[in-house]
Amino acid sequence: MTGGPAQPEICTFAMPGEERFFLRYLHAIAGAVYLIVVLLIFRANEIAGSAAALEGLFFVGPFYALVLFYRRRFAERIELDFEGRRIVFHFSDERGRISADFSAVSHVKFQSYLTFVVGETRIMVKRPQDKKKTLQILKKAFQVNQGWLVG
Repeated sequence: MTGGPAQPEICTFAMPGEERFFLRYLHAIAGAVYLIVVLLIFRANEIAGSAAALEGLFFVGPFYALVLFYRRRFAERIELDFEGRRIVFHFSDERGRISADFSAVSHVKFQSYLTFVVGETRIMVKRPQDKKKTLQILKKAFQVNQGWLVG
């Protein structure tokens, strides 16, 4: 190869540590936040414990349900093997590791998160800071949809 810098054979995109921690321990974090909210409501309003528990569920429940719903879309790490033309998604749950050909990815949404669209499934990972380099790497293998407000 002559000319410019060599294309990496394997490129990895990973979620930041704090987001991986949050998604791994979502149930424990939500439980702790719920108990704190119930305690604060109970102490501040001096109402019955069951009423405070119900109000706490009203405040914390929707956020927990929303994160629980979207959590399955996030991969801890995505590896792109340009030589083998394979993509590997690493998850922290029972799915573990899923491998597919590049051709299985219909397109990539390039926004705050990289969203790999595989059939009806959307798998997301945090976009790296170097937008220009990331976009160049992805455009060599996938159809990239930059969309609005790429950021």
